[in-house]
Amino acid sequence: MTLLRDLTLGQYLPGASPVHRLDPRVKLVACSLALAAAFAAPSPWVCAAAWPLLGLGVAVSRVPLAYFLRGLRPFVWLLVFTIALHGLTSRGESVWPFPLGSVDVTWQGLGHGAGVSAQLATAVGFSSLLTLTTNPVALVWALERLASPLQRLGLPVGEFCLTILLAIRFLPILREEAERLTIALRARGLDPGTGGLRERVRNLTPLVVPLFQQVFGRAETLARAMEVRGYRPGAPRTSWRVRRVGRADGLALALGALTLAAAVGLGWATPAGLWMTP
Repeated sequence: MTLLRDLTLGQYLPGASPVHRLDPRVKLVACSLALAAAFAAPSPWVCAAAWPLLGLGVAVSRVPLAYFLRGLRPFVWLLVFTIALHGLTSRGESVWPFPLGSVDVTWQGLGHGAGVSAQLATAVGFSSLLTLTTNPVALVWALERLASPLQRLGLPVGEFCLTILLAIRFLPILREEAERLTIALRARGLDPGTGGLRERVRNLTPLVVPLFQQVFGRAETLARAMEVRGYRPGAPRTSWRVRRVGRADGLALALGALTLAAAVGLGWATPAGLWMTP
């Protein structure tokens, strides 16, 4: 359960920093531009063009750096798996002079896998910064406003955004419930994090089953509460707060667009061999 405890993606840290005060629509668009900068270039390593913007956002948001970096720990296994998978499946110069049977790891594959892992880490970093500095309600409101033209096509934009909001809200609840159940199991002499692989899997059963039971129970309670309060899918809703885009929002958009332009330009202007692509 250490992974759930370290997970910061989906959490919100209230604050009064300039990043917190940005319009949620602007933050969502700027984050999308940064993610496009990480994935749009020909080489995965060009995602480094988005790192200065990420570092600036973390510094201005006043989010503790150690807390922010801790949120990347649950994704380390995914990054390592990505590097290993590319190393085993890509052609190129073998790491060992003599391949170990049918298993052959190449330097080009490892380099490309490391680049893809850097892209994934960049995406997680920007997504974490977005959720850490934006209230979930405001974030879903921004998504609903940006996707409102799709309503003309008959798409249930409101219901889709509400589903995202509930998923974001359930992430910290799931983590808290997992921690509470883990403490209860340890008090009874059962530690899910000890023992061999088979023992750990067996010890997870008394943790996962009640965890899902509580999550489904909370979901049912939430559905009843929404029904009692008069929520109806597809019914028009109004907003009591009027948001306006200011100069700081324009600067954030400009930085996002500049990062995307720099990544694309750097990717096409740099020789592919410099990035160790296969």
